[in-house]
Amino acid sequence: MALLNSLLAALLVAVAAYVYRTIYSFQVNHSDVADSKLPVFFFHGVTGNATNGRNIKANLTAEGRVFVGLTFCENECSVQSVTAQIPLAVDQIRSIVKNDSRFDNGYHFVGHSQGGGIARAVVENMDDHKVHALVSLAGMQNGMFYGPQAEDVVPLYIMVNVLGPQLLTSDIFDFSNYTTADWRGKIQRDLAVLDGNQTLQAKYSLMNMARPPVKGHFIHSNQYLPSLNNLNPCEWYDVGCHYTKFRHKRNFLRLKSAHFFASPNDGVVGPWQHSLLSHYSEVDSVEEIETKFEQLTVVDMKDTVAYQEDTYGLRSLHERAALHRTTVPGVSHNCWLADGVRFDAPDELCKWQPVWDDFRLRFATVSLWNRPPHQDTSPSVMSSPIFGASAYRHQDSRPAESPAAGVQPSAPPLESNAPPVKRECNDFIFLLPFVAVVVLTAVFAAKYGDEFIDATQVQDVSESSGVKLLLRVVGLSALAAAGLSVVWIAFMVLLAEVLIWVALLTIIALNIAAAIFLTKKAYDSGADWYWWPAVVFGLIALLTILYVCCIRKRIKFAAAHLKVAGKAIFRLPMTLLVALVMVGVQIGWAVLWVLGSLGVMFHQDYIKLESTCTTESCDLKYKTGAIVGVLCGMLLVYFWVTFVLRNIIGVTTAGTVAAWKNAANTPFITTGAWLRAVTLNLGSICFGSLIVAILETVVWILHILAWLAGRSGNCCLACLLSCLSCIISCIESWIEFFNRFAYSYVGCYGYSFVTASRHVFKLFAAKGWSAIVNDDLTGNVFWLGNIIIGAVTAYIGVQIVDDTDTARLAMFSHPDVFVAFFCFFTGYGINNLFMSIVASAVTTIFVLWAEDPHGWQLTRPKHYETLHKAWLKIYPDEYNNGYGKQANTPIDGRV
Repeated sequence: MALLNSLLAALLVAVAAYVYRTIYSFQVNHSDVADSKLPVFFFHGVTGNATNGRNIKANLTAEGRVFVGLTFCENECSVQSVTAQIPLAVDQIRSIVKNDSRFDNGYHFVGHSQGGGIARAVVENMDDHKVHALVSLAGMQNGMFYGPQAEDVVPLYIMVNVLGPQLLTSDIFDFSNYTTADWRGKIQRDLAVLDGNQTLQAKYSLMNMARPPVKGHFIHSNQYLPSLNNLNPCEWYDVGCHYTKFRHKRNFLRLKSAHFFASPNDGVVGPWQHSLLSHYSEVDSVEEIETKFEQLTVVDMKDTVAYQEDTYGLRSLHERAALHRTTVPGVSHNCWLADGVRFDAPDELCKWQPVWDDFRLRFATVSLWNRPPHQDTSPSVMSSPIFGASAYRHQDSRPAESPAAGVQPSAPPLESNAPPVKRECNDFIFLLPFVAVVVLTAVFAAKYGDEFIDATQVQDVSESSGVKLLLRVVGLSALAAAGLSVVWIAFMVLLAEVLIWVALLTIIALNIAAAIFLTKKAYDSGADWYWWPAVVFGLIALLTILYVCCIRKRIKFAAAHLKVAGKAIFRLPMTLLVALVMVGVQIGWAVLWVLGSLGVMFHQDYIKLESTCTTESCDLKYKTGAIVGVLCGMLLVYFWVTFVLRNIIGVTTAGTVAAWKNAANTPFITTGAWLRAVTLNLGSICFGSLIVAILETVVWILHILAWLAGRSGNCCLACLLSCLSCIISCIESWIEFFNRFAYSYVGCYGYSFVTASRHVFKLFAAKGWSAIVNDDLTGNVFWLGNIIIGAVTAYIGVQIVDDTDTARLAMFSHPDVFVAFFCFFTGYGINNLFMSIVASAVTTIFVLWAEDPHGWQLTRPKHYETLHKAWLKIYPDEYNNGYGKQANTPIDGRV
């Protein structure tokens, strides 16, 4: 035992050391090879390509150095959001260094303009990088803003007259509406409002690079820079967010050195100091950008929050003398790479050779490279990574910055943007009674449950028997059901269209079988109206066949969404693990509820045992009226908690799929979404679940009353109650379907339940996509899976009972039947929980597509093609390339 304890202690120490080493320790990249011999990766600027670095390449390769111009996103591709480009860059670098020994000892990153910012982003996000030196040439490092300093006038002129109109069409932002008098705050204020447009943030790197000087505005509206600087807020429970910050800082501090170059004569970057990690001071509101514009000043790097709080390691790098910032006067933006025009003096040429010699000499202390012998001095060949050949080009020449045909140059109206995620605790008033009823049920189970279990134990049997044995058998069957459910999801991903057809044909076959069987049974019993089952079920089968014929073309449409949903789930398998945990909670709740309900009824003598249970018999007597009265309350409690547990899975899935769609480069995405669902969003889930639970309880009570009326011979009342329960059940189904969309909004954006419901109403009304309500074909596949998994689970449960002494279940007249019954519904319920993952994923894809269909093109291009083709083929008018019937009408209905 002492040896075992020692081994366990050693294992714990090793695990702790590994965790500290991988998470909390910051190791600098070193090698035995001199830095001047290491390979160089080159990151081009926006609309540029790998050839932009050919002057540097010619000089380094002449020395025998390895130079790699990255091609992960060239030309028009580089216009898309930076968050979409970062994983592409990481993947290409890893594929290059993987099997090439020349990169084993490390390498350098050199980035120009936007490439300088992406290079730093790759350093922070690539856990296995071996970057020794990061070199940023006029890089986009801390956010663009055209302020009051004189050096910002030329960059603003180029933005208003050249770059801006090329990237943003006039329906998004009309630069021609602004005169030079508006350049002192008005245009900057309006651009700040535009920067908050989340659709544009998800589409264009230009939006990612902006930093309006408003407190809080930049942090919450920009999808890139706050995360890069580790300034994005993290909820205390958001493990993934905190871990990502650790990774960013750890990876940045592995740099041996970082070098940031800038010039006051840049002519493109504003303020030019942001390439040196500075930024403008802040005001309190967007309106104050205009009213207090002249008061704005540039805050030096050392006075920024990122430096003061050392959010991503900037101060630590500076303190170890590894951070270098260099100002080089007279260098235009394109002159860091080649000869070209000066933007602040168009009649002058900027020579690249002196610039190269200058910053080459500045690297002498770290020996990154030696004196280069070659350069390409042809300005007509070397195009600017920002403006192509020149900022002043002939009008009939298509600018290099114009998006490619596949990239839409316009965006939906501003009001139809995907809204920002809220971090609020909503509908708290519904959370309190929910917690109260759960606690009360637990108290009943603890106080009265044991009494009932002991009473049902078979006398003279030492092993588990009665209810205790039944619970054990059902529990074992539930584990099998969970595994089978995962297999069924895999089948849905691989055979989505086939299973939809199988489900529809199964429904038709069951109706035909019911018509034949019930008609024969009625005929054999001598009934005069023996033919009515054939008419009723035959008519249902015929209508179903007609329905299938009408919607057969839409089966591919449903299958497309089902495949995308399944791939999203298997891409983030933690979602299935959360479902498994919630299945365990659901099983525990079911046991707790059974013990609490039966325990209370047994304690109140609503259920009585005539004598002690033996292997021969165990007779129960019950008071029907009292039991129905208790069930009215206990069923409501059961359904409420059950629906809450199921909807927690749905909201978690919605948040996970939304993060997957946005290509969030964050670990523990599912864990964060789940923690939000059981904390901030739980009140909203309780609210929506209570509505459905009340209706479900009413339906069940009506079923019980109809059964009692039928037993008493009151057929008219039984028929009336059955019809009423059917109507309420239909209403419940509609509300439940509507709630699925509402929960998607809750999971994606953190809305309250009422706000989410409003968005669902407006979504269907404004987009003209109400037809999707009638196309929920995936529900048939879920139903088929529930039946199959339930049947297999029932079979497993019966097999388990066959291996035990059936006498231990003497309280049941037919033990096999009772076990099969309970196991079937256990398997049915567990698979239904897993199907709620897929159903929520499908619904969330509907919502995310409706909010921003073209955003998929940037983050998930393959899935975009799948969904785009499906929508375009089935709903060409309603779809309208993603903008719906009312192309100019936003979600909230305003024009």
